[in-house]
Amino acid sequence: MSALFNFHSFLTVVLLVICTCSYIKMQFPTILQHRTGFRGFFWKAARIGERLSPWLRLLFPHLREVIMAVVSSEACKDAKSVASSGWDFSCEFEVDYGSDEHAAIVHAALAVDKELQPDKVRRHMSVSDGRLVVHFEAVEARFLRASFSSFVDLVGLATKLIEEFSLPN
Repeated sequence: MSALFNFHSFLTVVLLVICTCSYIKMQFPTILQHRTGFRGFFWKAARIGERLSPWLRLLFPHLREVIMAVVSSEACKDAKSVASSGWDFSCEFEVDYGSDEHAAIVHAALAVDKELQPDKVRRHMSVSDGRLVVHFEAVEARFLRASFSSFVDLVGLATKLIEEFSLPN
């Protein structure tokens, strides 16, 4: 579905355009000097980004974690090797925290939250080399998607808390 017809996707695209234009204007100010015409649109987006930067900073830690999760995780794939056991879909997810301590804190916080349907979705978490590694298995793709999506939201929240309240490494 197009991002124009889905409000969440549309909002994400608008925020990405605003932040990208702000970044480009900061790095290469001569590119966005024209205030009219086609490039004027990007100048206005950069101007909005400059004025709203404190507010956008509050919105973007979550979006940054989602983007990092999509980039750093392996693509969700069918696990045909486990088809005989009924767990046909699996996904591997990895978040690099840079320290074993931060990864262990997030692991301990999220290990308490068990799967709501353990007969349909399995989740195994581990910590290694400052990374939280999570493996999902499900009997159907929709259960995998729902479990993965809610887990990414929780990881984003835990990561924001780590960034906000922990001492630098």
